[in-house]
Amino acid sequence: MTQNSKRIAVILSVLILVIGFAAVTTTLVLNGGLLISESDDFKIIFTEAILDGRKDNSLISNDKKTITFESKELLDLNDRTTLEYMVANTSRNYDANVSVNCSISSNTSEYVYVRNNPSEMIVEAGTSKKGTIEVELIKVLTESKEVSLTCELVSTPIERDNLANEYTEPEKEPFSEAGTIKSISSYYESNMGYFVPSSVDFWKYAYMISKVVFEDTLTSHETSDDLIFDVSAENSSNKVMAYLVANEKPYGGKHLYDLYIQSETGVKANSDSSNLFLQFSSLEEIVGLEHFDTSGVTNMSYMFSCCEMLTSLNLSKFDTSNVSNMSSMFYGCSSLTKLDVGNFDTSNVNSMSEMFHYCWSFIDLDLGNFDTKNVTNMSGMFSYCRSLASLDLSNFDTSNVTDMSGMFSDCSSLASLDISKFDTSNVTLEGNMFFGMPDNAKVYVKDIASQEWILNLQGSDRPSSWTTENVVVKV
Repeated sequence: MTQNSKRIAVILSVLILVIGFAAVTTTLVLNGGLLISESDDFKIIFTEAILDGRKDNSLISNDKKTITFESKELLDLNDRTTLEYMVANTSRNYDANVSVNCSISSNTSEYVYVRNNPSEMIVEAGTSKKGTIEVELIKVLTESKEVSLTCELVSTPIERDNLANEYTEPEKEPFSEAGTIKSISSYYESNMGYFVPSSVDFWKYAYMISKVVFEDTLTSHETSDDLIFDVSAENSSNKVMAYLVANEKPYGGKHLYDLYIQSETGVKANSDSSNLFLQFSSLEEIVGLEHFDTSGVTNMSYMFSCCEMLTSLNLSKFDTSNVSNMSSMFYGCSSLTKLDVGNFDTSNVNSMSEMFHYCWSFIDLDLGNFDTKNVTNMSGMFSYCRSLASLDLSNFDTSNVTDMSGMFSDCSSLASLDISKFDTSNVTLEGNMFFGMPDNAKVYVKDIASQEWILNLQGSDRPSSWTTENVVVKV
């Protein structure tokens, strides 16, 4: 019999049993008028079911007391299927002692091993807790079998001396069907002002990844076990998996990798997506960005920093409506010639510091849609953009900006700069703002006051040869 004909399926039923209140009941007569007895509000229910990383609440019965499912086929030793569940105590009067006991049909018990974690837990009144039941194939089969597994969750009440808050269903995340990738920012450390690469999961291979692919399905890719990573965020509703697959591109006697990041119905970006692709110095291509949901992101600082080999990046699908920090987002993307940020919503951004710093190869940059009314820091925003010949920022609202230091520093080809709507009334830091720009550059400003403000900057802050022929009031 071939391996493909070996089949084991697990039908799993999880039941809630509620113990009676005989030991709790109390009757008190006071002046013949007061009767105290047990409350009948003790109720334990299932509120969530996640099977093998995919959320599926249809597995929960209508009365919310049973979860029933059939597993995927388990073919090889150590194949596993996992059910994650959320159990809630809707009572206000009683905490619950919940124990989990599983039993397998005797003629198949030798083939699978069951782990239930935790096997016992206290679920306080008005709260919920998560548990996991995992089934692993520990013996291969010579014929197809079905394993009948029943797990009972037995709940007993624990009296309280105060009334708990009323149980409320947790608010659904706006995009709860997508799995959320973990944040990597806390795994990077600063060493003498530079970030040290992370040593966790696929990020430890950052400099060896030449291609990133986002996928909207959980489909394994053939690679070694040590190159498969569960990168789900702690509160992710669905599992996010990452696979590193060696490609044919040589790297120091080895090969570079393609990185696949996937979750059912797409991957949701972490609210803190800073450093996500930091120091992916061999990265040439990112595909499948339509399967990468950025709507909940607040921090995109250093997101693509030091992606030195990227030449083109289309971020037109990015939802940036909640982002507040874009500092150093493309810092050091020195080969980037094409960048589509035409649909960026920057209305909540407060920092664009060094956003395009060291983007040497830009020959054109369209930021006509940028809403900068809340930005306070633009220091070094375009510094070392040495191939830019012209830049139109006439739509920029800079009324809240306090730091413009080094904003256009070393833009050595920038012959035409339109900042005709710039309001510098709150700027307190402007050092090196125009340092290294061409002597023959034309900078267009809104009025004579703005013209004088630039010409009164120190010689190190702008080319010393500039006059009113260079800093021109736009008509």
